[in-house]
Order: sequence, then structure tokens, then C-alpha cells
Amino acid sequence: MCLLWAVLLGVPAAAVTWIFSTGHFPPPDLPGVLRVELAVLSVMVLMMVFSFRRNLDGRIRVSPAVPRLIDLSLLLSVGWLGLSRARSSPVTLGPLPAWAVALGPPLVSASLVLLLGILPHRRETPRLAPALIVAVVAGPLVLPLRSALEHLLGGIVHVLG
Repeated sequence: MCLLWAVLLGVPAAAVTWIFSTGHFPPPDLPGVLRVELAVLSVMVLMMVFSFRRNLDGRIRVSPAVPRLIDLSLLLSVGWLGLSRARSSPVTLGPLPAWAVALGPPLVSASLVLLLGILPHRRETPRLAPALIVAVVAGPLVLPLRSALEHLLGGIVHVLG
């Protein structure tokens, strides 16, 4: 178990350290390092969740729409997170504003999940409408969760720094 955690935490840290050492970046401060490390670990956790779910597809006795409802909720959460930071982002894609860049890909992906992953299984999912409502309502709940985590991690960074 220790080896697993060492790999999970060490590989992203080594990659970030290598990028900063080979590039022309100023030396990072502790909050910057923690921010990059948390972003990399978040992506790794999502990859592990999706690979775990992919291994369970077809083995459990629920409708195939249920895991896709989780995907829909996660994609809507990503859209809300991107939209909440779009005003302060300098990122644009040609004439597209930052909010379109932040919101477009999650909404396109969410609509594909809905059309191709959820709606074809509506006959096998007896309570699809309430489950769909819960999945859509759960998306914006990521904003207060993010605020709480920023407050908590901000305190930790302040204590460490």
C-alpha cells in the first residue's frame, strides 16, 4: 500500500519538478506547487474512478444508464467550475470568449452522454426522470464544495508557509 501511495504522489511530483526545472520558469512557491500537485492528483483520481467504473460495466445488476448519470453529473460539475472562473481567465479561442471555452466542451460531452448513454436505456431504468433531476441538480453543488476546500487548503498552506 505504501508503494502505491508513493507512486501516486511521487510520479506527478516528479513530472511537475521536471517541467519546472527544464523550462524557463521562476522557482515555484509552496501554494503554486500545491495547486499544480492537486490538479494533477485530481486528474489521476478521475482516471482511476473511470477505469474502476469501466471494469464494473456489465457486472452489476443495474441499468447501464446509472453510471452514465454519474458521468453527466461530473461533466456538469466541470462546466460549473469552468464557468465560475471564466471571467478572470485570459484564455480565449479565437473570437470565442472565455466562458464559451470553459463551458462548451463539458456541455457538448454532457449532451452526448445524455443522448448516447442515458436515453437509449430509458426503458431499463424505471425511475429515470428523478435520477436525471438529481444528476443535474448535483452538478452545481461542486461550487460550495470548492469554496470549502479552498478555505481548508488555504489554511493548510498558510500554516506550512
